[in-house]
Amino acid sequence: MIPFVGYKVNGILGAVVATIGVVLPSLVLVTIIATLFYSFRKNRAIQAILNGLKPSSNCFISGFNSKFN
Repeated sequence: MIPFVGYKVNGILGAVVATIGVVLPSLVLVTIIATLFYSFRKNRAIQAILNGLKPSSNCFISGFNSKFN
């Protein structure tokens, strides 16, 4: 949808710029988070936090799926 709106506003260049404008912020954020995670992956406190989040995220996803099935 975004490329279509960009194309309607400013042709091919508008479609390209609109697509980059939507994709780039997420790409930068994921890259930063991945870099930080990689640098802290052996930290015991971070491992404890992530191990504690695994069951809760599984319950959250299971509960969400059970509502829509």
